[in-house]
Amino acid sequence: MNKKKLCYYYVILGLFGVLEANAQIGIAVAKDEKGSSLEWNVVWNKGYQTESIAIQNLRDKGYKKVFSLTGGEKRGHKLQSGYWVVVEATHKIYDGTLKTSFGLGASSSSYAEAEERAVSNLSQYDWSWKKSNGYTISKKGTF
Repeated sequence: MNKKKLCYYYVILGLFGVLEANAQIGIAVAKDEKGSSLEWNVVWNKGYQTESIAIQNLRDKGYKKVFSLTGGEKRGHKLQSGYWVVVEATHKIYDGTLKTSFGLGASSSSYAEAEERAVSNLSQYDWSWKKSNGYTISKKGTF
């Protein structure tokens, strides 16, 4: 193999490495004007498009404010298969109104670990939520 072909080969391998570093399971959340979450959408194993597909699915339903809450490797979002859990929390914020938030966790070993990671994801994106506020499991499954 000549040097030019070898160089292209390494560039292509590098691109695949970058693509695999992206989320393999991701969550998007539609929010209202006060930042309370209205609905979530989970997508998995769509490669680098995982997060954008989750967002687009909610936009297709007419939501204007849609955000990705994908939380990276620490929350299991780079796994290609395993267990997933979405947790939901509702609590009062500073002005007395109720705020709803979601979190997604994934694990290759158990629902319990996926739930722990979902709670971590919830606290990552909703700083006003505290564990003492509690949460419920919105949905869980395998991918």
